[in-house]
Amino acid sequence: MRAHEKSLKDLESWLGEDHNLVVLREKIVAEPNLYGAQEETDLVLDLIDKYQKELRDNSLLLGERIYEERPRQFMRRMKHLWRAWQAQPARKKYRAPGKAA
Repeated sequence: MRAHEKSLKDLESWLGEDHNLVVLREKIVAEPNLYGAQEETDLVLDLIDKYQKELRDNSLLLGERIYEERPRQFMRRMKHLWRAWQAQPARKKYRAPGKAA
C-alpha cells in the first residue's frame, strides 16, 4: 500500500513540475526580453523542453503501471488491504462520518 501511495505522490509531483514548466515557458515566450539575451532564453527554453519530455515520459510509464489494474480488481485488492489493516490489534476502527456505530 505504501508503494502505491509513493507512486501516486511521485506522479503528482512530476505532473506538477511539468505544469510549472508550462507556465514558465509561456512567460518566457511572451516577454523574452525580460529574461536575458536571445541566446540565453533559447538555452533555457531548450532545457525546459528536455526536462518536460523526461517528466512526461516518466509520468506516462508510471501512470500506465498505476492504472493498469482494472477497477474491479483494484477495489477487491483495496477491500482486502482495508480488512487486513482493520484486523490489526490496537487499531481503532474507522467509521465514515454520519455512520451509526
